[in-house]
Amino acid sequence: MSETEEATPQDVTIAEADPVTFSAEYVKELRDEAASHRIKAKRTDDANLRLAHALIEIDGRLVNPDEFAVTEDLLDDSGIIDQVKVQAAIADLVSAKPYLARRKPITPITQGVQSEIESTPSLFALVRDRV
Repeated sequence: MSETEEATPQDVTIAEADPVTFSAEYVKELRDEAASHRIKAKRTDDANLRLAHALIEIDGRLVNPDEFAVTEDLLDDSGIIDQVKVQAAIADLVSAKPYLARRKPITPITQGVQSEIESTPSLFALVRDRV
């Protein structure tokens, strides 16, 4: 039938009268199997996401692990998150966006009471000790 011709009622009835190729039981079995595969894939994706966030937390170079996008590039051949690839991706992210890196103080912070620091002798300290 060409594109210009319209379908006749006889053609429609022939298409509707085709016999069922698979039994309902077999179709239900296939659907259940596909559903179980989808559930397993979802569980694997969730486990990979938790593993990636745990690896990011352990690495400690990012302020917020949620800023890290977990992609399929981080998976190894078996479909599990690869630690080496995650560390390389974190290094690339920190070099591209340094504001996402965790900041560490370089010098000791000298605020508050500090009993370990020896003070230099002063007139005030001598007077305070005598009173």
